[in-house]
Amino acid sequence: MLYFKNHKPSVLMNAQNNPLDFETVYQSTYLKIMFDTQYRLMERQWEKASTTISQTSFQEEMLQVLSMITKFRPLRVLGNTKDFHFVITPEMQSWADQEVYSQLGKLGVSRMAFVISEDFYAQLSVEQAIEESKKDYEVKYFRSRAEALAWLLE
Repeated sequence: MLYFKNHKPSVLMNAQNNPLDFETVYQSTYLKIMFDTQYRLMERQWEKASTTISQTSFQEEMLQVLSMITKFRPLRVLGNTKDFHFVITPEMQSWADQEVYSQLGKLGVSRMAFVISEDFYAQLSVEQAIEESKKDYEVKYFRSRAEALAWLLE
């Protein structure tokens, strides 16, 4: 696991043509988490290596997501699952719901967007994990990162 300070990997534009300035706050073999302070926007991007992730490593990564959300308190979260290829079992879906997704609204998250996985079964398992969640924030799914960001920044 690597933590970065003051690393600026991407500058994008929001709907008003203002730059989004993401800072990488966590990175591992499987997951990268970035945060934009001005817009209180966090992106978690699953890496292609997620095809080989174990259930234990998946749990560890999800706890890192929760830790970063607790630390930075984003209002909006982008879950970029385009390269996510891990099928979340029903037991793991319940665990993710109880330990992570059900906590996000209490931590200030009001919107969560997902860029859908290219892997049908992985995407279905992500949606099932989210839909079972007792959440108090909006969730939508998108085919592209640009569409997801546009909705998050409305």
